[in-house]
Order: sequence, then structure tokens, then C-alpha cells
Amino acid sequence: MNLSKLSQIKPSDVKILWTSDWWDGPINGMLLYQNRKCWFDRFDRGASANPKNTLQRYIVIELTAGQIETEEYWHAVFVEKVGSHMVPDENGIRHTDRVKPRETWAEFYDPYKNREKADFSNNLVIGFFEF
Repeated sequence: MNLSKLSQIKPSDVKILWTSDWWDGPINGMLLYQNRKCWFDRFDRGASANPKNTLQRYIVIELTAGQIETEEYWHAVFVEKVGSHMVPDENGIRHTDRVKPRETWAEFYDPYKNREKADFSNNLVIGFFEF
């Protein structure tokens, strides 16, 4: 994907609702953009990812109603069984003290690893932002 063909979105125009995956910063999750729930995904993750303390680029992906429903379902189960530490507060801060006891984690992770994995490869990429 060539980012130069995409519109750059101001970070202030997106509101991260939750992060689904995290490694040295958000990898992907749900956000609000122009009052629509969209998926965000770190563009340059993996070996080519930017080092710490530099901006990361994220693509913003339009979702279908069914995809939103599925992601909301898994997020609700995650919050119930693992915790709400991946949900930033109104200031964008994650509170790592919101993790549930380890005994309930498998009730999320076991079914989650066996789910049909989300595939957004055919979805419209709306633009990108740096964070």
C-alpha cells in the first residue's frame, strides 16, 4: 500500500475507542472518525516498524456493520474476562490497573484464538494518521 495516495488524517480527528493488539504501542483497534466506527491498523508494523519515541503510521479502514458488530462482541468479552486496560480514558490514557485476575483470561483467549480471523483486506482504506 502506498500512503502517498491516501489522505492524511489529523490525529485530533480520530478518537481511539480501544486497542485490540499492543506491542510497544497500539497495533490495531477501533476508533471513531467522522462519527463512524473504523478499524485502525499500524501500517509499518513488524521488523520495519519505527523505533520507539517516533511517530507510528496507522491506516484507517472502513468497516461493514457486521464487522463492527463482530469486533464489538469480542471487545466486550475481552473487557469482561481480561479487563478494560485497553480502553483509553477521556484523556487518551490507558490504565493498566484495570486488568482482571488471570483466572478468567482463558475464557476470552481460548475462544478468541479459535475464531474466524478478521479480514479487512477488501475494505476501503479511508486514510492514515500518525500518532
